[in-house]
Amino acid sequence: LAQINARAPGVVRSLKVDVGSRVKKGETLLVIDSPSIGADRARLAAAKTRVTTAEQNLTRQQRLVNEGLAAQQVLLPAEQERSAAQAEYDALRTSLTIMGAGGGGAGAYTLTAPIEGVVTQRNVTIGKQVDSEQVLLEVVDTRSLWADADVNEVDLPRIATGQPVTLLFDALPDRELKGSISYVAPAVDPQTRSAKVRVPLQNADGSLRANMFGQARIAASEAKPRLVVPRAALQRVEDTYLVFVRVSNTEFETRRTKLGLSEGDLVEVQSGVKAGEDVVTTGSFLLKTETSKESIGAGCCEAD
Repeated sequence: LAQINARAPGVVRSLKVDVGSRVKKGETLLVIDSPSIGADRARLAAAKTRVTTAEQNLTRQQRLVNEGLAAQQVLLPAEQERSAAQAEYDALRTSLTIMGAGGGGAGAYTLTAPIEGVVTQRNVTIGKQVDSEQVLLEVVDTRSLWADADVNEVDLPRIATGQPVTLLFDALPDRELKGSISYVAPAVDPQTRSAKVRVPLQNADGSLRANMFGQARIAASEAKPRLVVPRAALQRVEDTYLVFVRVSNTEFETRRTKLGLSEGDLVEVQSGVKAGEDVVTTGSFLLKTETSKESIGAGCCEAD
């Protein structure tokens, strides 16, 4: 996306495009007449005359030195004047070229398209006075877009650049698009507890449009086995999560656990429970309420 501003205050003399126009990079969009550009062109002409005069004077001084009619020292001021005049001329010419006023006359300068694309906004008409603060035109290149997916913070450890992504858009129900992650945001949104993941997409046919909604399926780069328990098996006591493990038909053992990722009704348990052990789901809250330091052991629920 490119927003086109006036480079110097002036009046729009001609307008070459309208909303919907497809433009190529470097194509003329509009021409503006500016008094400041006219003044710079006048200074450029004066600077060119100064360069010519300085070169002629240096040539004359060099001839006098060669004929023995002048000392060698007279060349230094002449060379300095020629260098200063040339520097002034080059600076003015470069400035006018950057402004789009490299050719032509008077105070006109040209604004061209910085990218190839389609004109999506036009906030200017012929004869309008404009300045550098206004956005005159907007050009958008929709041949390549990106999808921003919101990933929950608990899933971020499994997300990395380069991972393949399948995208489904509500407006394109029969089409799947493929891409890969190019960027993972370094910060989590404090409101949604999610982070942005960016996927570049090619859009040669123009079927994708800005602000479409959809879903992203991200394939993890490596699958690691995880021990999970039903969410109903977890009971929280202050900052500690407990799981009750059955050791016999009538006995249960309280275990402090460290939790990992969650998915639906399942929660990863990183410590406190071993694979194959039976954990209490229905009735675990009742066990928690009947638990006391005397029956389970002093300090069972205290933080380390």
